Amino acid sequence: MPSLPMDDIKIVIRPNGALDIAKVGSPVVTAAILQAAELTDKEKIKDTVCSNIQQNIVVVSTHDLDHADRYVHIGSIQVNGVTHDVNAYETASEHTTKGATVGSHSRRSPGRSTTMSSLVETRRP
Repeated sequence: MPSLPMDDIKIVIRPNGALDIAKVGSPVVTAAILQAAELTDKEKIKDTVCSNIQQNIVVVSTHDLDHADRYVHIGSIQVNGVTHDVNAYETASEHTTKGATVGSHSRRSPGRSTTMSSLVETRRP
């Protein structure tokens, strides 16, 4: 998959069930996604759509919040006359860290200030 702009919003669209992107073809699936998002021809050219056939997903990169919202709300796509359910979600931004917060669960519920002070250190505000 090509490098996508870091500042863009990335939406992952994952087909449920029998839709195999490799067999159907990326252009057909891309056209179905763009149709489901109800974008105009002028709007479509602003976004980048990439298929990952190994993971059977499609990643859409856009800088437009309205476009991202439309992609996230796609629940199904029409491919060759057959409706396929999909899951669509926004990925974490490039400026976030993935990982677990150790010791964050507790039987008592601390106040917000206690929770925030345990997450934010002076070295890492």
